[in-house]
Amino acid sequence: MLFVILCAWLLQAASAAQQPPELLLLSRWLRSVEQHDPGRADVEAATIAVWSGDDLRTTVDTLQSLREALRRAALADAAYRDRQDIRTRSGYRMSARQAQSLLGLSDDEAQRGDVNRLLKRGAMLHADIAMAAQEGLIRAAAPTVPGAPPGPGPIQVSDGKTRGPDEADRHWAAARALLEVVAPEPARDEWVRQWYRAAAARMRRDSLLASSEPLLARARQLFPKDAVFPFFGGCLHETYASPAIQAVYGSAASSSSQRNRVAAWSSGPHLTQAVERFREALALQPAWPEARVRLGRVLGLLGRHKEAAAMLVQALEGTDDLPLVYWASLFLGVEEEALGRDAEARTAYERARKLRPGAQAPSLALSQLARRAGDRSRALAELRAVLTLPADAVSRYDLLWDYHRPRTSEADLLFADLRRQIGTRREPGAGDAR
Repeated sequence: MLFVILCAWLLQAASAAQQPPELLLLSRWLRSVEQHDPGRADVEAATIAVWSGDDLRTTVDTLQSLREALRRAALADAAYRDRQDIRTRSGYRMSARQAQSLLGLSDDEAQRGDVNRLLKRGAMLHADIAMAAQEGLIRAAAPTVPGAPPGPGPIQVSDGKTRGPDEADRHWAAARALLEVVAPEPARDEWVRQWYRAAAARMRRDSLLASSEPLLARARQLFPKDAVFPFFGGCLHETYASPAIQAVYGSAASSSSQRNRVAAWSSGPHLTQAVERFREALALQPAWPEARVRLGRVLGLLGRHKEAAAMLVQALEGTDDLPLVYWASLFLGVEEEALGRDAEARTAYERARKLRPGAQAPSLALSQLARRAGDRSRALAELRAVLTLPADAVSRYDLLWDYHRPRTSEADLLFADLRRQIGTRREPGAGDAR
């Protein structure tokens, strides 16, 4: 009996040794995809988390080539499935039936050349890895060559200081690459659209600016009638133009080798793109007050004060949402000042102060307005009002501090629904070819 077991083990090892590297990678990836418990930072997620970008790209390419081969086989006669007519990138030959077995497809899936289940579970695995790495639950750093310089890609910045490369970004990219293969086409798949919305919401919540840029660009191409994607794009460019992000660019520009590269990231072009994205969102969803507030602010930053004031007035007329009314009132005050209408500016600032009596921004704006008008005593009185605000953090909290943060995030709810739709992990052998 021991001899039989040993022989079986040796045969299995010899078979594995004959497989090319791309199939060994795909086999390991498939096992993790099927055994991963969606939503958890489990051992399967930790295993794939440290794969290099090259390994991930090879795996996606191999899966795509096998999917195409299975689709061709589905159109051929039954005998074709057993012929060694499928070639991998290294020249390894296999039959359609062997490819079906490798991918763990049911006969029905194989006959249709349908690997959507694997693609969606794979996209969910890589999204879970990226999110778990962001939360520090697993490590996503890929192996590197000692002494080699870091490659291009997103970096993590905290409090104006660079913390290093964003190692999780390649898993967001891998997830997008998998969804590109969804049949009949990703633009017609509601699950894919919801995945993009969930990923965009999560990236905005966690300020993953560089990762969200290619994701939103592709989402706008796939789903041009969804107003969420241009809106998030407008918020992204508005954030890029903010002083906090411009300070990072300015620090990088202090290096002569980076100066030309960073010059393209000045605030002006980002503000212009933000205007385009917000207008695009409003064309799709005209009754969106927050899009109008943000568009008004960006127009003002570009010096287009009349347009900005008109947009902000429209926003105020269309909402009674407290944060939106507060922001719009402050921004409208700025635009009225720029237009030389001090009385209207004072009215706007005072409206904001009534909404949040403990906030500092309205009183500081009113102080500056009085100073410009030559009313020194009133300017000082407004400053004293700031100094005598309640000491507790809740009373003093200024909603303006939240402007570049999402007011709410539907990311967790969307991802939970996506996981529910693809189900939990499959037991080994479930759905294997018969």
